[in-house]
Amino acid sequence: LNGWSVLDSLVTWIAVYFCVHKGVKSSGWVVYVTVPLPFLLLFVLLIRGVTLTGAGEGIRFYLEPDFGKVFTEPRIWTEAATQIFFSISVASGVMPAFASFNHREQNVLRDTMIIGITNSLTSFVGGFVVFAVLGHMAHEEGVSVASVVQSGPGLAFVAFPKAISLMPAAPVFAVLFFVMIFCLGIDSAFALTEAIIAVFKDVFKPRRFEQHMIIAVCTAGFLTGLIYATDGGLFFLDLIDHFVSSFVFVPVGLAECIAVGWLYGAEKHLAEVEDMTGVRLSRFWGVLWRWVSPGIMTILLIAEVIEEIRHPFDSRNGQRYPDWALALGWLVVLVPIVACVWHAYAHGATAHRKPYNFDHHNLDEPNDAHRQRAASTSEALEMGNIR
Repeated sequence: LNGWSVLDSLVTWIAVYFCVHKGVKSSGWVVYVTVPLPFLLLFVLLIRGVTLTGAGEGIRFYLEPDFGKVFTEPRIWTEAATQIFFSISVASGVMPAFASFNHREQNVLRDTMIIGITNSLTSFVGGFVVFAVLGHMAHEEGVSVASVVQSGPGLAFVAFPKAISLMPAAPVFAVLFFVMIFCLGIDSAFALTEAIIAVFKDVFKPRRFEQHMIIAVCTAGFLTGLIYATDGGLFFLDLIDHFVSSFVFVPVGLAECIAVGWLYGAEKHLAEVEDMTGVRLSRFWGVLWRWVSPGIMTILLIAEVIEEIRHPFDSRNGQRYPDWALALGWLVVLVPIVACVWHAYAHGATAHRKPYNFDHHNLDEPNDAHRQRAASTSEALEMGNIR
């Protein structure tokens, strides 16, 4: 284990605990700092990045599509889809958990549009920052932009810091960059933790032992994360990231579409949205939930499986993972899928006899899991849009 990495992880999880120990009352205040600050720092880095020599080449590389790859490499589409899934926290339980803290009359249509548009625009602007700096790095080293572009952890922790080190006033912008990364990371960490805690609160209702449960969840997160504090931490991160992003988000999203569009009923869901917001959505939304979205995700999933068979993960980038590491990756994929199937099988038989009741989430409900729903709806919206 790397001592500094362990210490960093410990400090991070202590911070996560204090973010979630009072539910949305504590995390709601945190996002007032950790959400606007990255936007401000991103704007500062954008202004500095576009003024660097060679930034134009990097931006041109960013904006010019390579249609040859677009139509011949299906992995581009699956990686784009999983990026959207991850950045909006779709299929990870975060959105339903935070949305459950809203008032029943919350305008979810407006919130959905704001989150989706803001997320996409932020990602688009962030691309200018990244490729402007990488363009400057390529200019300084006298190489092409393509030769310095990396993906995954290598971009955030290797290529981009190296590029910043070549900038004037490098220490200042290095601090700004890593403060931004820390804010984004802590947002993601406490959002995922809050989603897990919300499930435990709903299921076990630990009124007297709620803090013990929160400490246990944070401790489990710290202990399981120690694998990333080893000398091979980046390899484990790359391994888990690949299997989760490729084979967990899309199947779970597909299952959600099937559950809402077919099992629960698209028309019933449309009626409930109208009851909450007063807006009657077109049946086109039902077509999207039942046919279009499941169809696209099915195609993406099949294409990713075929690509994985043709080009196994263990043979990429000139490095070969041992069989036990690949087995670990597939285990991470299968455990949540099997758990979802088991849960659906175990509880599906009674689901039609026990319909969902919105009154269960009223603010006067004594259930500890919903006692703190008096937090403002703007806080819930901001916590949903954490990336």
